[in-house]
Amino acid sequence: MYQNEKKQLDELLCQHNLHANCFDYRAESEHFYQSMLNGLSGENSAGLFMLPSYISVGEAIPTDRPALIIDAGGTNIRVARTHFNLDLELVVEGFANYRMPGSETQIDSREFYRLVADYLIPLLDMGEVSDLGFCFSYGAQIMPNRDGLVLALGKEVEVEGLIGTMLGEGIRAALRAAGRTEELRISVLNDTVAALLAGLGIRQARNMDNCIGYILGTGTNMACMVPGEYFKLLPPQDRYTMAVNLESGCYIPRIRSEVDAELDAGTVLPGDHVFEKMVGGQYQGLFSLYLMRFVAENSDLLSAEYRAALAAVNTPPRTKYIDSALLYPYGDNYYAALCHDGRDRAMTRLIITAMYERIAKLVCIQLGGVLRLIGAGADPSRPVAVSADGSTFYKSHGFRYILERYIYETIYRHDGRYLEFIQVENPILTGSTLAAF
Repeated sequence: MYQNEKKQLDELLCQHNLHANCFDYRAESEHFYQSMLNGLSGENSAGLFMLPSYISVGEAIPTDRPALIIDAGGTNIRVARTHFNLDLELVVEGFANYRMPGSETQIDSREFYRLVADYLIPLLDMGEVSDLGFCFSYGAQIMPNRDGLVLALGKEVEVEGLIGTMLGEGIRAALRAAGRTEELRISVLNDTVAALLAGLGIRQARNMDNCIGYILGTGTNMACMVPGEYFKLLPPQDRYTMAVNLESGCYIPRIRSEVDAELDAGTVLPGDHVFEKMVGGQYQGLFSLYLMRFVAENSDLLSAEYRAALAAVNTPPRTKYIDSALLYPYGDNYYAALCHDGRDRAMTRLIITAMYERIAKLVCIQLGGVLRLIGAGADPSRPVAVSADGSTFYKSHGFRYILERYIYETIYRHDGRYLEFIQVENPILTGSTLAAF
């Protein structure tokens, strides 16, 4: 019934770089691959930082070896004592959740480290332990000794003097000031590297080819294990296979649309995290509104009443409203309230689906580039494990189906490579435990 409208929509989107077909998979994945190589060698990398983690995990996962875990992100900080049992299952003890120091009132760095030490002391009292994994989901530069230099904090956290300090050193000093004598080896990592490491257990158990960490939540990022010969900027002693944080949300694709440019221009940092603004959940609600308006202004596919309602709306939709529009087109939700008739509701679904298809194609471009970099996935019986995390990936209605379809059409058919998404329980705790060893 809506075949003509779908054809007209596709033609309009294709003319303005808003359709999945605007991105040539071979050319774009080649560009992404070359950008990763450039990032590793210090050349123009189209926004990719390719940050070394200095974390290299052996084939065997240590069992019955305890570690302390800190997971700091958003406005909460979580601590626990963990170990893997003989069945390679993660055992979590003493888990506690606190407000992130500095998230309620401004404090200084000395108080920050004192509070973190206080959170750890009950876990230290549970028995001997020498390893600590610290998942720090803010800006940090990882050092060869795996300590982390704080570069930035989220706007919701105010800690005077924390930027420029070393996390591991600060924690150890605070523990000594509290009278503790333990000498902890502290490994700092981010959430994407944690997701990568968390998938290694399943990869080992199933003899899968390799593993990629993938986040698609409010933002997006990827991490992978990179062979040592690629680290030309590092001294010889640091050129070994290790996890690398791509910061793939910062990637700048060759092609962008005027809608992408409009959205980017209205953000706090225009030109920053360009790829993330094209796919991340934090931006999908606003992008969908801009896309609806674009279609309304450049075609007759939407009713005059719907066009006027879209132009008049002042509050952009939250990402969850997209799901509501797909699940309940005649319900009480953001887009349903703006629609004038059944045709508007049908076109809303087609436009959102086109947005998801474009996102899926972009994700495939990055996944395909990473598979080429690590040289994995050629054996169908040993696919690459993609350890995925993030609410957008798991909860966006219909997106996984669209993504799997595009993976088949691009990575499977064009590249002859195979992957499988895996979901690990407690990926941050699991990955941080592996990083601690």
